Order: sequence, then C-alpha cells, then structure tokens
Amino acid sequence: MTMKVTSMEISVNNPYGNDTIEAYKEHDINMPLYQCTKQVHAVPMTRFEAQLLGLARDESTINEPGYHVVYSHNYEGWLPKASFETGYSLLPTNLGE
Repeated sequence: MTMKVTSMEISVNNPYGNDTIEAYKEHDINMPLYQCTKQVHAVPMTRFEAQLLGLARDESTINEPGYHVVYSHNYEGWLPKASFETGYSLLPTNLGE
C-alpha cells in the first residue's frame, strides 16, 4: 500500500531538483512506506500539558489526549493518542529495561 503526499512544503531531497514534497505531488510519485521499530518510554499527557512543557510544538486550541514520549537518545516529544497507540504496544517490563 502506498500513500499520496498531501503534506505542505516539507524539505526533502528528491531527484527532481526541487527541495520540497511539492515536487513529489507535481510528478504524481508515491512516497515509500516505512515501519517504526523504536522502543520508547511514555506516559499519558494531554496536548495542553505538552504545550506548557514545550513538547507539543504547535498552537492548537484543541486539547486532546496523547503521550509524552522519551526516545532512547533522550529526545522528548508528544504524540496524539491515536498516533501513539497505532505505532506502539506495551512491552513486558523486563524487555524494555
């Protein structure tokens, strides 16, 4: 399954000399599909809580459930609940430590 690019001007390298995703859309090219295999630590956190901590870098006025995520290299971020729960499943405690 492939997904058409619908994102706005995000910088990428591509063979068409244009450094934006718009080049993919203009040439009707499908982007490759990737699967994530990262292990992360996470706790539930709303978007507003994440915004207060600087983890959600948007100005959305819609508060929604999500997760505070800490990656192995100590990068911290926030993901909406649906995105997190689609991409991650809870490991038994002895595997993630």
